[in-house]
Amino acid sequence: MKRASLLMGLGMVWVAIAFWGCAVQKPIVKKEISPERQRAIADSLARVRDLEIRKNRSIGYEYYKNKQYEEAKKYLWKVVRLDEAGKYTDIYSWLAYCYISTNQADSAQLVYERGVEKAPDDGDMHLRLADILYQKDEVDRAIEEFEKGVALIPDNPDNFRKLADLYLRNDEVDEAIQVYQRVVELAPEDKEAQETLSHLIKTSGDQAAYIQSLEQALIKFPDDIKTMMALGRAYFDANENQKAAQVFNRLLSSDPKNTQALEYLGNTYQNLGKYQKAITTQKKILGLEPKNARIMCDIASSYKSLKQYKTARSYARRAQRADPSLGLVYVTIGEILEACAEVCVEGKGGKMIYDDKLVYKMAIEEYEKAYKDLEWKDYARKRASGLKGFVPTSEDIFYRKGSGKPMDKALGKCYQWIYE
Repeated sequence: MKRASLLMGLGMVWVAIAFWGCAVQKPIVKKEISPERQRAIADSLARVRDLEIRKNRSIGYEYYKNKQYEEAKKYLWKVVRLDEAGKYTDIYSWLAYCYISTNQADSAQLVYERGVEKAPDDGDMHLRLADILYQKDEVDRAIEEFEKGVALIPDNPDNFRKLADLYLRNDEVDEAIQVYQRVVELAPEDKEAQETLSHLIKTSGDQAAYIQSLEQALIKFPDDIKTMMALGRAYFDANENQKAAQVFNRLLSSDPKNTQALEYLGNTYQNLGKYQKAITTQKKILGLEPKNARIMCDIASSYKSLKQYKTARSYARRAQRADPSLGLVYVTIGEILEACAEVCVEGKGGKMIYDDKLVYKMAIEEYEKAYKDLEWKDYARKRASGLKGFVPTSEDIFYRKGSGKPMDKALGKCYQWIYE
């Protein structure tokens, strides 16, 4: 009986093996996710991420707004890490300000640098990064960021001023001029900006452009004394004396006691050959500054040009009493003597005699007195050197002695004034 049961069991096993062992198993097929389903999943994850970003952004902003900067940093940095797409770039400015407010400029710089990578068209971030670099004197990088910033935000004159300053630090005067021209365009009523532009053009050495900038400035600021003074001087230096006289007279109509303008106007009239007008103008200065030795010398020069040598010398002597150490005094007297001798020689058809040579010698002696004043030493020496060939020779002296005429006095009506 047991044997029969065992055989029956084994038979059933063989039947099962035969049945199952010979059957072909079907492969397990992994069901693919459709593109629509994939997008749905991605959108769902993105919404979760965006929700998390906005939550941290909101919390961070509240701390930022309430000046709790250390707490704000924690949440704002979470936004930076989560926002891979760079959707919320405003947080870089908030985060950088947190570092600036806690005196961590280097960290603020790193934040702005990361920010401009994420948002290269954010002009404000370029300018804020440029400001930090400007303060750290990183000139080349600051210029680069300012250039990007002003290209994106081209209507703030202060940013252009900073850019111009950086160009000047790099000795890039032409670039600074171009930038300041933009400043003047943006702020046409800014007188200081116009003055700076004119000064920059002057330093460039372009005299015509400098004059043009001052002319434009005077149109904008027609009553500005400083601009009139600068333009008058520019015309004077360019030998445009007629224009200079017009500007100085315009200035003096508003400020009649401006001695600097009066002095320039007097010199301008001298250049124009209007010596009497020069004297009238110069005497106005003397009325305001009665001890001004230089103006006395200017008056003397004007009288010299009118061939009124005695009056010219009297003003020079007056200047000598006011300031005996002033080399200009002796230069002026020397020039008066020299000018007189030239006229006297011309009056004789160019013939030079002992008396003329004696006056030239007297002029040299006056020039030599100016050597003690370093301001006038070189000029006086040059004038004296030019007359060395016109002094009495040993032969002149011999014949003069033989004539019985005085050795130390120039004779003739032409030189009579010298001894009066």
